[in-house]
Amino acid sequence: MGLRSFIDNWKIKRVERAIERKRLNDLFEKFLIETQPLTPKASKHPEAALLRHAWKRASILSYLFKDIPNSEKGYLFSNFAKIAATRYSRVAPEGAYGKIPLKITQDAAWKLFEKEKELLFPQKMVPVRSRELACIYLGVDDHGRYYVGQTLGAPEFRWVQHRAGNTGPFKKGAEYVEWKVLERNVDPSDLSRKESYYIGLYNSVTNGYNDTRGNDLAAYEKGLSENRTKTAEL
Repeated sequence: MGLRSFIDNWKIKRVERAIERKRLNDLFEKFLIETQPLTPKASKHPEAALLRHAWKRASILSYLFKDIPNSEKGYLFSNFAKIAATRYSRVAPEGAYGKIPLKITQDAAWKLFEKEKELLFPQKMVPVRSRELACIYLGVDDHGRYYVGQTLGAPEFRWVQHRAGNTGPFKKGAEYVEWKVLERNVDPSDLSRKESYYIGLYNSVTNGYNDTRGNDLAAYEKGLSENRTKTAEL
């Protein structure tokens, strides 16, 4: 390809990208109009509140459609989340430590997921009991460091929350994290004990990203003792 052909091709691509950006922004404006009545009321910073909720909705919806082959909606919602985040950064209110960042809690993500699913598939909603989803999960970064957590909701959304908020195994800049569920269908009343046990078993306070030993010291010590036994046997 000659220099002239290269420049012509570059110009064409630039025009195509500009057209696509305009299309996405026009569609995002419609998404904002749709999101406005669903946004929690805010007496202060209503624009920031709208963009924050648009970001949350778009993030959840992009996940809902991500596994559908050739889904235009997955692509759209993923881009809507980026547009909302960019616009929010311009109007974000100031907190004690600077501009308040975008984040979503595990419970909020789960509730929003259920709400969006109900809006999309009103005839296909099936009640889900917390016990069926309650689990202990493990994240392992590419350096072999561990993070153990618990959730009452779908673990996929806990992982999305960790990545979006740079928490858990992502908080020190890790890019590639392997995830797995250690125990499923855990009695919610037993989650804290099991979480502490696995934090000890994987020694994820010393060799990982857990900041504490959890809420059950005895379970943690039991797991740590088993970790030391296995390490000594190697």
